[in-house]
Amino acid sequence: MNTHQRFLDRLLGKYSSAEEVGDALEAMGWSEIGRGHFGAVYMSPNGDKVAKVANCDCAYADYIRLAEDHPDNPFFPKVFGWAHTDDGGLVALMELLEPVEDEDGNVDTLRQLVLDGSDGDDVNNADMAEFLGALRTLDAHRLDLDGDANFMVRTNGQLVVTDPLAA
Repeated sequence: MNTHQRFLDRLLGKYSSAEEVGDALEAMGWSEIGRGHFGAVYMSPNGDKVAKVANCDCAYADYIRLAEDHPDNPFFPKVFGWAHTDDGGLVALMELLEPVEDEDGNVDTLRQLVLDGSDGDDVNNADMAEFLGALRTLDAHRLDLDGDANFMVRTNGQLVVTDPLAA
């Protein structure tokens, strides 16, 4: 078990709901840097990772598992550990990413490939083809790539799809 997973296990051993986990993270010096329909994102005190705290599973666990199955694919976020809360929520420790500025249209291109149902066969980038093919395995979930927060970038400029699934 890695250090991140041990941290989550200790945290969820004390706090049973997503709301309590969020409050506990803030009490430990984590700062809320984003909030959406189903939860919030907190940055660690040293700024090297984030905790995504969702108040429901919302299909995100399936995407997290897929990201873990493809740890070397640059289009998936790097997941350090995750767990369910007792109230049906989810907490995931992940890499810190930055908002994307899409001057080159890369987000729109990737969004369209996903929404068009590409399985990667029509793409000339092996990592993107692998990502698209893997995403097709989640066909039980509706895709939701309308928001800019669905896409982020690493400091090296690599585009990452953070949350492509609807609740």
